[in-house]
Amino acid sequence: LSALIDGLNANTQFALVPFSRSVGSFRDYMISGGARNKRAAKAWISEKVRTQQLMTQLPHDIDGIQGALAVAFQMEPDVIFLISDADFQRNLVKAGDVPWDDVDRTLRGLSREFGIEPRLHFIGFQVEEADAEAMNHHHYPKMEMLQLVHKPVVMELVLDHQVR
Repeated sequence: LSALIDGLNANTQFALVPFSRSVGSFRDYMISGGARNKRAAKAWISEKVRTQQLMTQLPHDIDGIQGALAVAFQMEPDVIFLISDADFQRNLVKAGDVPWDDVDRTLRGLSREFGIEPRLHFIGFQVEEADAEAMNHHHYPKMEMLQLVHKPVVMELVLDHQVR
């Protein structure tokens, strides 16, 4: 994740929306990819993400991946990098696993609600075979599987928006 942040240029706006079962954000808005903001984002990841002390003021009715996507769409990104093991869980409303069909429906609903279709790049780590198979049957039009790796990484949504 730090390498993705380091690779941003100063004209790129970004945000971080960490999630597991809960959802938070580094800021509730996009910030420029300048050196000071990148340092602050990486420090925040080190201090907060693994503590489960995640907070955001942006509204979301459900937690987990669906809540993270709802928060991300409110920032109107051009690109979303989803870094995860693809074992999506939730606590509220319906507990347990979140099927990829539900993720797909959430993406389509958010696209209609916000009038945007950001590209979604999935970077998977330690993805189980059943989850990989389910991802291959997704229907969100702008989703691309970038890689499946076997190194642990914090689950994050990294939003990327080029300043025009």
